[in-house]
Amino acid sequence: MSEITERIVWIDCEMTGLDTVKDFLVEVSCI
Repeated sequence: MSEITERIVWIDCEMTGLDTVKDFLVEVSCI
């Protein structure tokens, strides 16, 4: 069996909307 040397990180951000001025980040998840 070969050893896995690469790592992948998935980041998901939940926001209240798409406007970066008036909307804000409410949740971040990382797998």
